[in-house]
Amino acid sequence: MPGEDEEVLRAVTYQEYFARGLAAVQGFITPGAAAAVTAILDLQARAGIGGTLAEIGTFHGKTFVGLALAARRDEAVVGVDLFVHQGQDFEATLRGHCSAFGIDETRYRLHRGPSTGLAVSAWRRLLGTPARFVHVDGEHGRGAVRHDLALAAAHLAPGGVILVDDVFHPWFPNVTAGVMDVLEGRVDLRAVALLDRQGPLIAGGPKLLVTSAEDEALYKEALVAALRGNLVGEAGFLTSRPAVFNFDEGVRPAPPAAPAPGA
Repeated sequence: MPGEDEEVLRAVTYQEYFARGLAAVQGFITPGAAAAVTAILDLQARAGIGGTLAEIGTFHGKTFVGLALAARRDEAVVGVDLFVHQGQDFEATLRGHCSAFGIDETRYRLHRGPSTGLAVSAWRRLLGTPARFVHVDGEHGRGAVRHDLALAAAHLAPGGVILVDDVFHPWFPNVTAGVMDVLEGRVDLRAVALLDRQGPLIAGGPKLLVTSAEDEALYKEALVAALRGNLVGEAGFLTSRPAVFNFDEGVRPAPPAAPAPGA
């Protein structure tokens, strides 16, 4: 948890947090994924896309803190977790991290319990306003992932996104299976971008960005523009063609633009 630098951290924006504040919070988001999350939130700010920001599976708050920093005054921030890991309760740790970054407890609400115990009606009550950003990183069984992704999609704001963690992670093949179960039956959803892992497997797995079909081009173009130096290309995934980004060498600057003809 931040110590002597606490006053500095209280003033950070979500962009600064995802760029240099992640080390203060235990968790599993890589710098490449953090850069992509920043690009997504930046697009939503530019486009005026609003709504609740939510996370299923907060752990100590490594992503949750950044989402809370991105929330506007009229937006809710919601975290769902058991808040117990290996017999240790960590809710106070998450709240402490939020406090260290200047996020008052009145700015967010936490739901203690399994996300699989939430029906759509309860999820909607918990969020209030439909979500503009849902990070899904809960229980990694096939049924649980299927439930959480469908839950996130059930109360999504216009222009909202779902970011699913550990898709194509070799340790958790059932995450990919659960995602495929949902996407195969939902013609209204698209896999827009695959953010490959970076570094050792324990550091964090690939993430898959899911949007409505109507918003596919909007987010793909924004991520390609922000992370062009890491773009590999596109790959077929069910009925979608997500852009694929590789971060083996970190977040790379975009290559220089080709000179204009005759220049």
